[in-house]
Amino acid sequence: MNCCIYTLDCNPGKEFWNFLFSHFVKVGDEFEIRCWNDQDEEIRKALKYGKISEEDNSRLEISIKGIVSDEMLEELIAETKPEDQAIDRKFIPYFTVTAGKRFSCSHYGTEIYLDNDSVEANATIIWALSCLEAQDAEYVYGIF
Repeated sequence: MNCCIYTLDCNPGKEFWNFLFSHFVKVGDEFEIRCWNDQDEEIRKALKYGKISEEDNSRLEISIKGIVSDEMLEELIAETKPEDQAIDRKFIPYFTVTAGKRFSCSHYGTEIYLDNDSVEANATIIWALSCLEAQDAEYVYGIF
């Protein structure tokens, strides 16, 4: 069973995102980070973890692929929310992050897709939702 959490405002902290990312993404998972072509700083940061994938790039986006490392997990979790919230709500600096078969997020982490494949995964998702609710965050949760 798959689910989606879509946050509608940028007020909540990043704790729920960190918790989901650390549960569903594991060292050794394949990942893809997608950035817009003009996001030079974000592309530079993502290149610490992987390499540009020439076959998956478009006119507007850069695809960076690799294998999740301890360093990547630790740095993405430790990273604070981007300060620039003027155009888009942002929890992470990357437009899209997909890792393994159980985690994908887009729109700077505001739209998270998860593979809810176990009781433990379900408990993790429930905790993340309660974290959002405790912060009076507006969100939509769906199962598909």
